[in-house]
Amino acid sequence: MRCVLVGAGVVGAAQARHLALNGHTVVAVDRDVARVSELGKSGLDARTELPELCHGDVVMLSLPTPEIGGAYDLGELLAATRNLGLMLRGLRGAVTVAQRSTVTPGTCESAVIPLLEEMSGLTSGVELHVAANPEFLRAAHADHDVAHPTVTVVGSRSAQARSVLRELYATAGGEIVETEDATTAELIKCAHNAFNATKVSFWNEIWMLGTRLGVDMDVVSDAVATSSEASVNPQYGIRGGRPYGGACLPKDVRALVGFLESVGSPATVLGAVEAVNTLMGVWSPSDCRVAPSQGVWFPIWGQSTAPIRAMTISCLGTPESPDMPGQFTLTHFQPPPTEPNQQAATREAAKTQEPWRGRLPRCLYGAGPQPE
Repeated sequence: MRCVLVGAGVVGAAQARHLALNGHTVVAVDRDVARVSELGKSGLDARTELPELCHGDVVMLSLPTPEIGGAYDLGELLAATRNLGLMLRGLRGAVTVAQRSTVTPGTCESAVIPLLEEMSGLTSGVELHVAANPEFLRAAHADHDVAHPTVTVVGSRSAQARSVLRELYATAGGEIVETEDATTAELIKCAHNAFNATKVSFWNEIWMLGTRLGVDMDVVSDAVATSSEASVNPQYGIRGGRPYGGACLPKDVRALVGFLESVGSPATVLGAVEAVNTLMGVWSPSDCRVAPSQGVWFPIWGQSTAPIRAMTISCLGTPESPDMPGQFTLTHFQPPPTEPNQQAATREAAKTQEPWRGRLPRCLYGAGPQPE
């Protein structure tokens, strides 16, 4: 099949070389004249403008998305998407578009697809088959990684897009993970990079402590790399939705955080670990929302014969987390309405009004009101 690669930087160029070696017709497009010239010298069909597109073409968008002010800059990606849409106007047939840039989850479905439809006049899922297809290449080993992928991720609501890309990547080997939406695929890439960064930062924090204590950190890290289940078992801890617990993890993390602080060593990562674990003990995606600066609000419906000043909420726990996260005390109460219709209205309003509110999470129960 013919593959048109828009953006011929490290990712696009490596992908172009690999596809050409595997017998596909490849056109590499980039606005950088020097880059296009270099690719042309290597034998690739490299251009500064998109070619006329035909039925069955696969277009890959590999544009840079730098971070600016805590957000991805989608300028180049959306500009290329707009130009691609204009080139697709009047197309007879269908094309597949693989969006490979790293973006905020939801970008493909909220920005790329609507823009392509607007500019081309085509309909997603009919003539236009778009997928999120993030890359996992190391810059220094891009050619090796594209030829020997560990995993290839394709996310699209279009079965046609998934089928075409599955066929395109079949010869490379490795696992192909398919999702029926683009957002999942985009989050996989973001989580992939964030996990790698988090592991590096964790060991940097431990390294700073070890250096302060004068221990050989190579011995420590090598031992933990083989002793820790999180190191040797890829499935360990990856199913989110509940806190860690047991007899060791909660107390040992708290104690290590306290020790780090006592010796003046940063506890930024481990402090966040403890904070997230505590949060998971009370958080439910459908039952409550959390405002870190304001705490968590839970409308609790019941009666009391005396004014309530505090209420203790305890975690039921699970076999994996029997002691987490302990007890929480509610201290701010609002008098309930007295009329039945007002009660119903308040229940509905509590789901959306600020401060953030929600139903009592399933993992919690009330220990009972404490009369004054």
